Amino acid sequence: VKGGDTDLYSCTLKNYLGQETVQMKVIVVDKPDTLEGPLNISDIKPDSCLLTWKPPKTDGGSPITNYIIETFDTKKGEWQKESSFLRSPFYEVSGLDEGSEYKFRFSAENLYGQSISLECEKPIIAKNPYDASQCPANVEVGKQTENSITLKWNKPKNDGGSKITADQVEIRKPDSDVWEIANDYSIK
Repeated sequence: VKGGDTDLYSCTLKNYLGQETVQMKVIVVDKPDTLEGPLNISDIKPDSCLLTWKPPKTDGGSPITNYIIETFDTKKGEWQKESSFLRSPFYEVSGLDEGSEYKFRFSAENLYGQSISLECEKPIIAKNPYDASQCPANVEVGKQTENSITLKWNKPKNDGGSKITADQVEIRKPDSDVWEIANDYSIK
């Protein structure tokens, strides 16, 4: 027998004057089952991420009152409650430290207790989703005139995880320490 199970029972009372039978519906209540995996972690940024999950298969015979999220920062080495009053199966975690590694675990709660926690499969690192690309390679000076110059280069070998959409050329005059953008439009 587990939470959410239900069945009909008969109760018969007898005495010297007769008997009476009553039908009763019995519902077993318990804490909820463990949440259904996997736990999805998306939209990872340097200071936040979005968590989504599926409710447990059974609520233990009593409606889920809230979800509990705990965060584990590997630098601190301890679990901390992130939130314990969630009604929906999604949550945006904020206040993460850029470059830190985090794990998350979730549980559901009803009037009869808290489910066993479900932990995310892999930790995440709070950072931008893409790294900076490498510099272009083999920059060559081509045709030169009195007031112009033609440049040629190869694409970088590593785009940092996101397609490069444009290049930017900067120029520094011999009598200055300041680099200025040379192109008025995106160079594809």
